[in-house]
Amino acid sequence: MRKIFHAVALLCASTLGRAEPILPTAEGTTWKYEMTQKFGEGVKLSDASIQAGVDGKVHLPVVIVVAGPEKIDNAEAHKFEMHRQGAVQMTDSCK
Repeated sequence: MRKIFHAVALLCASTLGRAEPILPTAEGTTWKYEMTQKFGEGVKLSDASIQAGVDGKVHLPVVIVVAGPEKIDNAEAHKFEMHRQGAVQMTDSCK
């Protein structure tokens, strides 16, 4: 999960000093991914409705959404939300 947000943060950082952003930041812009997560031996998921695939990994769809602008330390930023299983699981901001 954090890898997705690290990629967003890297793209945000690479736009600094550029006249044209390489990452679309229009409110409502979405990216769809399949999250793959592997759990160590003996680890049990807290949500019984989530089952590991035949490869022993959990595969879930993830949607990253540009939730809109926000101010951080008096600077304009963009808020990104990661949605999984119909709920916001993580947020990140990029100046």
